[in-house]
Amino acid sequence: MSVVELLLEMDRCIDTFFPVDPQEKIEVLRQKADALLEACRHLQGDSSINSRALYQLCLGRAADISDVYNPIAEVHLTKAVKLNPDSYICVCLCVCENM
Repeated sequence: MSVVELLLEMDRCIDTFFPVDPQEKIEVLRQKADALLEACRHLQGDSSINSRALYQLCLGRAADISDVYNPIAEVHLTKAVKLNPDSYICVCLCVCENM
């Protein structure tokens, strides 16, 4: 799967998967986050702005798998927005968890 497909799969899981035990959802998302991090590893050394933005977005999304605010996720998602403003919605969702 491509990095974008893995990101979309994570979003679908977040939006549509509601098991009886909330811990089960966290475990499924953790597995998907691990797969996402493995898939985006090749982007780490790339110098293009879009690749760097996608890499930061992947790091942020992988860190932001629970309903609890994660400052590490905010750092990576903020970097992604600075590189590519189209990813601002991810930062908004992360910051809302802090409210």
